[in-house]
Amino acid sequence: MGSPTPPRGTHDRNEHPTCKPVELIRWLHRLVVPRGGVILDPFAGSGTGGVAAALDGLRWIGIERNPDYCTIARWRIAQVAPLFAAPAVTP
Repeated sequence: MGSPTPPRGTHDRNEHPTCKPVELIRWLHRLVVPRGGVILDPFAGSGTGGVAAALDGLRWIGIERNPDYCTIARWRIAQVAPLFAAPAVTP
């Protein structure tokens, strides 16, 4: 479940350098992902795609090499889909 205190970069503004609006990503998902589909996001960043997928009931696989962004993404997704918050997978 999500932490009550957001990690750095998630509160007032997202510090990821290419953060996109969630509504834009939701619109893009609706254009190309079939209902109930799976999204593979190889550059997950701060998790905007995961947030959008959770809001639209889509499955999402996010890949991100920066552990700080992974922490932010997990927290953001847990805020909209706490039942689906998964523990970190480490190599």
